[in-house]
Amino acid sequence: LSGSLIHSKLEEQKMNSDIFIMVDTLAYLKKGGRITPAAAAAGQLLKIKPILQIKGEKLDKFRMMNRTISNAKRIMIDAAKESLEVLKQIDGKDDNVVINLAYTGTDQALVKEFLEEVKEEFPGKEIYYAPLSLSVSCHIGDGALAITITKETL
Repeated sequence: LSGSLIHSKLEEQKMNSDIFIMVDTLAYLKKGGRITPAAAAAGQLLKIKPILQIKGEKLDKFRMMNRTISNAKRIMIDAAKESLEVLKQIDGKDDNVVINLAYTGTDQALVKEFLEEVKEEFPGKEIYYAPLSLSVSCHIGDGALAITITKETL
């Protein structure tokens, strides 16, 4: 396949994927200029665990007022379920929808717990997980969890 063909196929498919990322600390969003120092200080004081969404090329706030990791995980799983229903409408199938998890940091117990929760909610789906790349990790910090849901391309 040529590079231009791959590029056009990816452009065609970019809206058939959702990524939800829970960040554990607001310090890195502040350093990157995504939130103000005042918002970061207030969020840290309130122990906010914001969820960001990537859809296509756009990174956006999804749900900002989560106070616990367990609540944030529940919200991301519910959002992935909704995405699955939307992606199913493309061709009436969900066997070609892939779910993956990603994380930053070394708390493998948290990652395994999230993996088990996602497996329970999506029976029969093979769920892959891997650490986020360093280029992404340096912008969101340690302790982040993410779930992706994507319609496979042919």
